[in-house]
Amino acid sequence: DMSLRVLDDVRFADIYNQLLSALNSDISAESWATLMPLDIYQADSGAKHMSFRLQIASYERTLTAEEVNTLLDTVARSANAQFGTERI
Repeated sequence: DMSLRVLDDVRFADIYNQLLSALNSDISAESWATLMPLDIYQADSGAKHMSFRLQIASYERTLTAEEVNTLLDTVARSANAQFGTERI
């Protein structure tokens, strides 16, 4: 699971599409991944938290925690670069 803090004016669909695009461009052909929304928490501070469940699997072998974390970091960085999100 991954949670991101985003500004109030950022739309969920924009974040979701950015994450999905980054995920699809970074995953190998021997693997598959899905991205599902979990929760949106609206705080009064001008920001909201969006949580996503990322399921990743390889057709060839068991993925290591390091490989999965690297993929999560890469996907989160793409949202940060596009929308200024922060992974929490």
